[in-house]
Amino acid sequence: MMKSMFLRYFIMALVSVMIFSWGLPHTIALRNIVMVLGGAGSLYFLVINRPFILSWNLMPLCLIYGLLVWVVLHYLFLVQDQQIQYGELKSLWLRVFGCLVIATSMGLFVRNSDRMSDLFYVACYGMVLTIIYWYLIHSFKLGSLLSPIEFMDQYLFDRNKVGTAFFSSVGFAIGCAGLSHIFYNRRNKNSIAKAATYLVFMSLSISASVIVNSKNGVATDLFLLSLFMLCILVSMLKNKSYRNFLFGLFLIGICLSLFLSIVLIHKKASTPGWESLFSDIYASVNIDRYQAWRGPMASNNEDYPINSLGISVADNTYERFSWMSAGFRELIIHPWGYGTINQPSFTRWLKADGIVVDGSGATHSGWLDLGLAFGFPAIGLTFSSLLFTLIISIKSIEKSFNIYVALWISLATLFLGFFQEVTYKHTFEALIFFISFCAACIAPVKSRQLIEIVK
Repeated sequence: MMKSMFLRYFIMALVSVMIFSWGLPHTIALRNIVMVLGGAGSLYFLVINRPFILSWNLMPLCLIYGLLVWVVLHYLFLVQDQQIQYGELKSLWLRVFGCLVIATSMGLFVRNSDRMSDLFYVACYGMVLTIIYWYLIHSFKLGSLLSPIEFMDQYLFDRNKVGTAFFSSVGFAIGCAGLSHIFYNRRNKNSIAKAATYLVFMSLSISASVIVNSKNGVATDLFLLSLFMLCILVSMLKNKSYRNFLFGLFLIGICLSLFLSIVLIHKKASTPGWESLFSDIYASVNIDRYQAWRGPMASNNEDYPINSLGISVADNTYERFSWMSAGFRELIIHPWGYGTINQPSFTRWLKADGIVVDGSGATHSGWLDLGLAFGFPAIGLTFSSLLFTLIISIKSIEKSFNIYVALWISLATLFLGFFQEVTYKHTFEALIFFISFCAACIAPVKSRQLIEIVK
């Protein structure tokens, strides 16, 4: 028993280090070492305990493991560039396998174990806290608060923007899960203090997205916040309890204040585009009429299109939605995928179809990039895993905090993946980790084994 307990805490410590440092510069070697040790320990733990039982609730976990199987089959039978795809198999996808195994064991460890789950969930805020720390340090040295644009241009250069948006959404989702758990279960004298703690971490999470000027991160967090307030409001109307009504009113008041504050701050500090968003999108998706999305050289220096308001579209909106439109068209033409994800398949398919573009890049939509790399089967497996997790979580909502976490993180990753490059480099490994973790949180476990695991 002591040996098993030591192994669990050893793996937990390793994974916490990995999660805390994910996406930070100069930590690749550290993460790889931790992933090897944590993956080996997790695989040993799972093989020895064999904790799962066959049930429909095991489907999300099977589906996300099926993604790895599909990638191998794609390499064997549908390979387009054997050398590059083999290189990704023995590097990226080997790390993805490690993430799958580690996340599966973590989903077991945090069940009914407050000490383990607290350590893990605090580690999930590592990226958020580091970005805020960097921002405050550089602002202090300058003597005034940097604008998000200045901070990115002078210090980050977009290196951590994608990772920050992702971990901001994960951290915000954990906060929503904590507040939901408090609201829908019996409260005690510590409930207000816990709710205040979750609200602080939610504020820090969305602030990190504001600091790195990530519209997608802010939009995802505001989407989660809106959904949370809607759930609380519906529950207040259905439940006639006076105390429940007052607590719900308190939460909605605080969340609404946070929502409005972030909207005003981000609108003032971010790059232009929010005011003309829908007009810009309408012009951006017309990729046959306007060719600027192909790059200056390929389009003969064509200017960005003029939207229905008579002004030039915002560059970030145009690039994002024009590339997404082109990517969707390529996905329809090539439904089985090219086979590379670290080296984007998007521009490879464009060039294969005779469409000249400058350089190489992605579509800015993680789900589209995944489809262009490994086709509709990859999208289907990933979406199905997330949707099954959502359905099972909703059906089995109980007193377990981790069920709420699985629900809210699945919502966050599903929404963010439409507009953010969640398949970009190491963020893709983090994405697979959290999808697997959520699936493991709801997976059916033998009761005797579960007692031993969390004892």
